Amino acid sequence: DRIKKVFDVNILGTIQALQAALPLMLPNKQGSIVLIGSICATFGEQGLPIYSASKAAVRELARTTSLDYARDGIKI
Repeated sequence: DRIKKVFDVNILGTIQALQAALPLMLPNKQGSIVLIGSICATFGEQGLPIYSASKAAVRELARTTSLDYARDGIKI
């Protein structure tokens, strides 16, 4: 289904990338991760409610994960 595919790619894929990268960075107490968002995360886009919602989820994931790992020297 289209909704599941959009969320699987945009949010689940992003979570899986974080889960793979963070353990590699933690021992060195440094690193940067760039997550790709969209203007749709903030303003939405007519006809793209699912995409916009998934990108808003990525934005919040980046914001909250960066708070969790800032003291470990990892920037997200």
